[in-house]
Amino acid sequence: MTTDVLEQQQTYSAEDYLAMEEAALEKHEYRNGKIITMPGGTATHNIIAVNITTALKIALKETSCRVFNADMRIWIADANRFTYPDAMVVCGALEFGLGRQDLITNPTLIVEVLSESTKSDDRGEKFDDYRTLKSFQEYVLVHQKEKRVEKYHKLEAERWMLEIYTDPKREIALRSLNASLILNDCYDGVEFEEKAM
Repeated sequence: MTTDVLEQQQTYSAEDYLAMEEAALEKHEYRNGKIITMPGGTATHNIIAVNITTALKIALKETSCRVFNADMRIWIADANRFTYPDAMVVCGALEFGLGRQDLITNPTLIVEVLSESTKSDDRGEKFDDYRTLKSFQEYVLVHQKEKRVEKYHKLEAERWMLEIYTDPKREIALRSLNASLILNDCYDGVEFEEKAM
């Protein structure tokens, strides 16, 4: 079935989605019966994602936390949703959904690299859905076109604090992990287009 046909269909069960995804040549997310094709990532998007997963792996060495890239899905049962975040960290024992080993249900931290086609969802409905996960403590949104990171940290149920980082030398404090990233390290190797004056 083509992507266009998938997205025009009314609804699919989670089981249908998982079966189709195993045979698919491209990745899809699932949102309450709808199958959504993931847009292809740009070189900048990929460089940033690799930088962040690498920096997280180094920062969390010799801890109980594991770092995953965009090949691992999250299953959000309360929202009936499967996502492929750009990076995530699980601290403690891994918990899986639906009896499978490829559906994480207990991320501590989630990272999304923002793109024009996904940024509204990443900040909106997807963030709402992520917040239904009891383990979820921190959300990092990374811009592609400028050095800018938005980080949300859970203070208590229904209360999150937003911090914005734009200083290249500033440490991004990841309180849920007792670790940090340097903003500049997230953008290592990225060449930004010069803004017109």
